[in-house]
Amino acid sequence: MTNLDAAYEIAEQVCGVCGCPEALPQIRISWCGRLRRSIGTAEEWKGLYDIRLSKRLFALAGWEDCIETVVHEVCHAIDSIVNNRPMSHGDGWKDLMHRCGYPDAQVGWSG
Repeated sequence: MTNLDAAYEIAEQVCGVCGCPEALPQIRISWCGRLRRSIGTAEEWKGLYDIRLSKRLFALAGWEDCIETVVHEVCHAIDSIVNNRPMSHGDGWKDLMHRCGYPDAQVGWSG
């Protein structure tokens, strides 16, 4: 995945599958040159969800890992929006990952 348009397309699909298309305008995706140990991260600030992706690690990762990372981070944002709680790897997030086809979602990447 070399451009953010593909990441936004995945985010749009995730929002649709999770039944929360209204969440998409609250999600921003960008490359981050500072991420060295994590392929992606999500943070909430004033109702907006910043998903930052490591351009360097995305270049090393396989396509499936890139897709799963975007899905993972978008599910964090949706869980927080829908359930009005801080982002975590709790039951709400796990349910969303399951809906997106990742019933055994893992935390972390070991590229």
